[in-house]
Amino acid sequence: MAFHSINPYRVERRLLWRNRIAEWRTRRDESIFHALAWLLLAALAAIGIWQAWPQLIAVIELSITRWPTASILVSSWALAQQQSLALRAQRERWSRHWLVAQPIAETLRRRILLRQTLLRAMLQWLSGVALLLGAQASMAAQLSWFGIVMLAVILGWLDAKRSTRTMLSAPRRQSVFANQGRGSLWTWQWTEAAAGLAPYRVSRLAWLLLLIPTGHWSAIPIAFVVMALAVAVVAWSRSLAVMPAAQRLLLAQPLPAQRLLRGCAAFPLLLLLLVTVGLLGLLGLVDKLQWGLPLAAGLAMPAALHWACTAAERHRPGRIGLLLSLHLAILVATLQAMPILLVPVWLVQMSVLLRRGLQK
Repeated sequence: MAFHSINPYRVERRLLWRNRIAEWRTRRDESIFHALAWLLLAALAAIGIWQAWPQLIAVIELSITRWPTASILVSSWALAQQQSLALRAQRERWSRHWLVAQPIAETLRRRILLRQTLLRAMLQWLSGVALLLGAQASMAAQLSWFGIVMLAVILGWLDAKRSTRTMLSAPRRQSVFANQGRGSLWTWQWTEAAAGLAPYRVSRLAWLLLLIPTGHWSAIPIAFVVMALAVAVVAWSRSLAVMPAAQRLLLAQPLPAQRLLRGCAAFPLLLLLLVTVGLLGLLGLVDKLQWGLPLAAGLAMPAALHWACTAAERHRPGRIGLLLSLHLAILVATLQAMPILLVPVWLVQMSVLLRRGLQK
């Protein structure tokens, strides 16, 4: 018999929040520190948005006046992709959820997905209206934005439904990047990272080339750079996700933490070096090599923090994002207040995180 009268996911979420609040109360000092760090991060983000607001409004005005068709296509594609990815991620979470064996009605899941989709659409519409009002756009532009959001809802829903049906019906194939030799953390990370190069993933980024206005051929290299960076970000995220997965898999094995972290450090380091060298080469081609050191530091320091936060919280992957946000907020605050202390603060953060990672 299916659950028609109750929503088990809502009950679970309520219980999780109750347990989370109880944990915050038991760790009062840590919770206060996290709250202050989040307030600092919000303040820094608000200051950044306030400073960049005139430039952002100028870009929106230019896009509306000079490239209206391209702006509509780009907005529709971006919003539809956001809706589709969110829907597929929710479906994937449900497929691995502990309630998967329960007879939950499919109508309940569809109702939850529809509610989440409409909530995202409302947030997209409100953010777009705020930007259009700041750019002093006409009422026709605001109505067009509402139509774009509704079109994105329909396209995102259909794309997610089609992708789910394709994944369920398509035969499972071995990745061409899978290593058939001796198993190791390096080959595991390589296989996971290279899975982001699948044609159906990269083809979504190829739409950037079709949205370049006619005559602006100089934007094509920029589009390729953006596509390469997007692929690199996906590869980086998938390679770091191996660390918590390996920790869960090897719980019954007496694998020292030092060996695990050392085995999961080589591939991300190589990927970071390749991206940094590639960007430095592009800066050399356009005679902007003086930006090389800030660019290298801007890539290496947050990336190393991301790796260290993953190592420190590999037992609890849900806390990795929160820990990374807190450390990045401290780093940005140090950069704005006392730039001379940026490297020492970063070294202290890395040492603390690595010590936590080696103790587990």
